[in-house]
Amino acid sequence: MRTRRGHSFERRIVNQGTNSKCETLQAACEIAEVMCHLPAIATLDWLDRAAETLHPVVTPSRVCVLIVHTDPSGNGVQLEAAGFSGVAGSNRHSSADESNIELSVRSRAERLESIGFAPPDQPMVGNLADLLGGGDWRTRGLGLLWQGIPASGVLVAAGPLGGVDRGRLLIVQIALAEHGAEAKPGQFELLAAVYPLLVRRALLAIGATRATATRWLTSREQEVLDLLILGKSVRVIADELGRSPHTVHDHVKSLHRKLGASSRGELVARALGHTPLGRPGGQPDWGRPEIAEVRTTTAATRLTPAHSPEPASLPIEAYRDRVGHD
Repeated sequence: MRTRRGHSFERRIVNQGTNSKCETLQAACEIAEVMCHLPAIATLDWLDRAAETLHPVVTPSRVCVLIVHTDPSGNGVQLEAAGFSGVAGSNRHSSADESNIELSVRSRAERLESIGFAPPDQPMVGNLADLLGGGDWRTRGLGLLWQGIPASGVLVAAGPLGGVDRGRLLIVQIALAEHGAEAKPGQFELLAAVYPLLVRRALLAIGATRATATRWLTSREQEVLDLLILGKSVRVIADELGRSPHTVHDHVKSLHRKLGASSRGELVARALGHTPLGRPGGQPDWGRPEIAEVRTTTAATRLTPAHSPEPASLPIEAYRDRVGHD
């Protein structure tokens, strides 16, 4: 026979479990809402902004988002783009410390030779240490990015980005910044819930194939596009930016070409994400949302070899220019 106290204890456990699920659901909704505000076009800071949306998965945390190409074993990594978001408003680390950490992670990502595990053929979520075989996981694969950086553990979500280039992956890494913190099951579930939406937004903005300089918008083109969206004319934009109308017109023509738009209205619609599936950005299958159900295993089918080496993409070059490193 259960006592009243027993009923109370049992009820409290149920309530705690319910509250935990409600908090996870609420966090997923909040993250999804912010993700839906990510640019619908390939801006140079797209991956940085994507990384920033994922902080609620683990607090405090550092987030790194990569688009890479690998061979079937996870080797021969070619970095297409990288984004990073550090611990915001932390008393433990100054802004200079965070800048150094960001520089370390980004530079290591550019030199990455292997992700440390076979690329999955569908989205998966896991613990980086487990994916790398445990032990001294910071000495190999993606673990090299976090060597010497305060991180008690790293959550990973990875999966194909589009079905065109085999071996092209979108990889999310969320490093636990609090000393001694351990990842909780609910955090893996939360990451698994929001990762497919991030893939969907990446396909819409960046596309299902390798993004070259002909797809990424330069910072000046982005400025011009923002003003075009506000309905301003080429002459007004030229005055505001201190450029000649001829120069601004060249930027507008480049925007039409990159976004596959034939009119001002179509250009604005593309920038806002209103593009028919099947031919976004004038590219076949660019942006088609090909999302598989997220799983938590690491098995993967064999993939075709990655492309031959490519020069650094515009986002990588833009970051180098910003910090003064070649």
